[in-house]
Amino acid sequence: TLTVDGNVSLGRVLTNNGTVTWVSGQFAIGNGTVDNNGSFTAQPDNTFANAGGTNAVNNNAAGTFTRNTGTGNLDANVPFTNAGTLTVSTGTFRFFGGGGSTGTINVPSATLTFGNSYDVTAGTVTVGGTLNLQGGTVNMTPGTFTVTGTVHLLGSTFNLNKASAAATWNQSGGTLAGSG
Repeated sequence: TLTVDGNVSLGRVLTNNGTVTWVSGQFAIGNGTVDNNGSFTAQPDNTFANAGGTNAVNNNAAGTFTRNTGTGNLDANVPFTNAGTLTVSTGTFRFFGGGGSTGTINVPSATLTFGNSYDVTAGTVTVGGTLNLQGGTVNMTPGTFTVTGTVHLLGSTFNLNKASAAATWNQSGGTLAGSG
């Protein structure tokens, strides 16, 4: 069990096969990688900061990454790869460092924002809250794509390759493309 409580820096590979709870502070990654094979809970309204070098957060196939207490923004400014289960139940999770997903993304009532290029090539995407697309190219080709909340296309090129039944679509910029 690891509790992250305060501003920390990571300059190596951190492999979690148990439980990580990020309580407060900024999590700066400089030439480092978080490999999550267990349970990772991110509580603060803060940032996975890019401190230079080659960095990544990998939520691997056995991993669960949960955002369930913060009410503001949690930013991933490093590539975030999801092959496991990502659940965003509160606040906003913003991908600004790119990445991709082949796992499950579940956002029951919170907000998921793509601010940089991101590829969803398999798995499941379920958004009951809000999906913001504000930068980069977002390629959406999961096995299942269910958005019952709101989609805001603000600046991304959104290659949607699945049908969508979103309750509300708003487009004030960007490009809607794809075969869906």
